[in-house]
Amino acid sequence: MKNKALLLVGYRSKAVSAAEKLGLNIFIWDEKPPHKSDPTYLKKIFTYPFNDNKRSLPKKLIMLLKREKIRVVTGVTEKAVIPAVLARKVLGLPGTIPEVAERCRNKIAMKTYAQKKNIPVTPFVALKKNTTAEELEKKLSYPIVLKYKSLSGRRGLLIAHEKKNLRTMMQRRDMAEKWIKGKEFSVESFIRNGKIIFRNMTEYYELSHLNIVPSSLNHKEAKRIYKLNDDVIKKFGINQGMTHFECYLTKDGLIFGEIALRPPGGYLMDLIQTAYGFDPWIALLNIESGKKTIIEKQSTGVACSWIIHPGPGKIKKINGLDEVKKMPEVKEVRIKLKVGDTIGVRESSSEEYGHMIIQAQDHKKLLNTIKKIKSKFKIIKE
Repeated sequence: MKNKALLLVGYRSKAVSAAEKLGLNIFIWDEKPPHKSDPTYLKKIFTYPFNDNKRSLPKKLIMLLKREKIRVVTGVTEKAVIPAVLARKVLGLPGTIPEVAERCRNKIAMKTYAQKKNIPVTPFVALKKNTTAEELEKKLSYPIVLKYKSLSGRRGLLIAHEKKNLRTMMQRRDMAEKWIKGKEFSVESFIRNGKIIFRNMTEYYELSHLNIVPSSLNHKEAKRIYKLNDDVIKKFGINQGMTHFECYLTKDGLIFGEIALRPPGGYLMDLIQTAYGFDPWIALLNIESGKKTIIEKQSTGVACSWIIHPGPGKIKKINGLDEVKKMPEVKEVRIKLKVGDTIGVRESSSEEYGHMIIQAQDHKKLLNTIKKIKSKFKIIKE
């Protein structure tokens, strides 16, 4: 039987590897050619810009996709969510409709819709030309968070602590929110035919640095978070693919942060594979292809990603790396730092200078391993 033609919108190397294992004919649509690509894996690469503001694809691209008889489309990066949905639509393939994709991409539309559906969100204001600092002070309390409507990973996030800062910052962003005091968690879900077939809860043990899969949160609180995740998926009308849902556990209850209709970053896909024993990329491609897939719903261990960013400064020494690499719990170490490098301020959680993948039988052993690594691995700056 002839292999199905798959269009990956956006480029992630492990998605390509999974598609190759499934025997799919792989086409890539991205804004620029990938840095690394195996020509034996990829049939063609289409380079066209992604544009969130347009609700149609370039005519030439539509013609090319139809000519190649694309039968599966998967968006794997943040900017690829809406383009992937539009590609499915022009090809007549099942999946998420554009209105649902917009709710999962545009934070203003997302939180406005969540409010209408009685989903708890932090107070927010969509910024307009006539919005005043006084209006924000009345509706929100300091510190006030200002952000772009279509960026994640804390990219472009600003925090105003007083009116002077607020007046300047609000001119450069799309929305303002009240600061949330609470512990952040995420839930990664696979959805097929409107039914959630897998869920994992991730704990942000050290925000933007240490992610643990699955979370060690107690059963009662975990059940509440899973219920909110399920409610959001159902009320938002998401019926196919993978979601990355974020929420905050506060003293006043659960607060919905946001939901993305795409595979997560932060090496969470690697952690799911390590902790549960199945390849989540293959699972996602099978769902998008309409195939049944075996997903292990119970974890057999615990995994952690340690995202390395030392903060601004010049690197003087890197100690203990060889010792850390020899630890049996440390499954992967990649570091892109060397003595003499000058590091700038971290602009988003996706910026890194390396990472580690750590595995253990349970949370206690994992935290002990993290403690050992911290005692040995030191990045010293001038």
